[in-house]
Amino acid sequence: MADTPSLHFGGSGFPERHLRDILEARVHAVPPGGEMVWTTYYFRDRELAKALVKAAERGVQVHIFMEAQPRYAGANDDVIAILKSNMHLPGLTLNLWDSAVPKKLAAHLHSKIYWFSHPVPTAFVGSFNPSTDIPEDEAIVAAIGDQDRGYNLLFETQDDAICAGLKAYSLDGFSPLQRFHSMQNKAIHGDALSLWFFPRINSRIVHNRLKQVGSNAWISLAMSHFKDVEILRRLEDVVRRGGEVRMIVHHTERRVPEAIVAQARKAGINIRRYRHKDALPMHSKYLLIETANRKESWLGSLNYNWRSRYINHEILLRSTEPDIQDALARNFDTIFSECTNPE
Repeated sequence: MADTPSLHFGGSGFPERHLRDILEARVHAVPPGGEMVWTTYYFRDRELAKALVKAAERGVQVHIFMEAQPRYAGANDDVIAILKSNMHLPGLTLNLWDSAVPKKLAAHLHSKIYWFSHPVPTAFVGSFNPSTDIPEDEAIVAAIGDQDRGYNLLFETQDDAICAGLKAYSLDGFSPLQRFHSMQNKAIHGDALSLWFFPRINSRIVHNRLKQVGSNAWISLAMSHFKDVEILRRLEDVVRRGGEVRMIVHHTERRVPEAIVAQARKAGINIRRYRHKDALPMHSKYLLIETANRKESWLGSLNYNWRSRYINHEILLRSTEPDIQDALARNFDTIFSECTNPE
């Protein structure tokens, strides 16, 4: 069907539970005989888990794929317990991803996909995990960040090819050898949208696009995790060709080393760290490229670091819809204005 994609933002200016409330409303809207496929890294929202259980009780097929060993050990345990206690429901399936290798080398299920069959097949992808809860465990949320109140986004699409690809990608089961599957290494093209799955043999999708950017381009990058020196070099090349590059990165050294920030500033990139007085995160992951005759947006779950590029299960989406790029640009400007200025 013809697609009219839309963006949903969390963070400053939006209600605290805006993104999870959107997902919950969609859960309630799926009728008996419908289907849902969810893939997520952190899932701690017990009320949202109970909504999925109620959907299964009324005859909805509910497939949930979740990381078994997230960085904060045990963070998903309460939701897992709720779901496991209802596995007698014929429509409910829970698949916990555990790569069963040493943690340093472990592939994580880092994709965020929320697919609904009704009222029409619709998928949400982006950076948002339902990772906070009420009442809250302050130790956990302090460690992983409050994604309900921090900057996050979900991209909503009804594009037939993209929705079918996201559903199939999740239901495939996340095999350890998935990077070698032929479908895993193809791009799926829809109406002004393209979709790539990770891990894949050729991981230089963004790198190659940045190589093609000509002179006088405008690039804005909001990335919570950035350690990819090769992408940084491509951005430096854009500046050398007369382009302008602005970057927003997370405030922590673990997610973005200070050496990366220093190198970017030395190259003429206008980079700022987002520091919130309440330690709310900037968890967004998107890249905007604007030239004289084209606007494009790159977004999804993919962080710009080696783990996301080579190991993790990730989603990368490109939109050439100008309205999407304009909405993201406004969001970028808002966050950028709140950032710590260069010292």
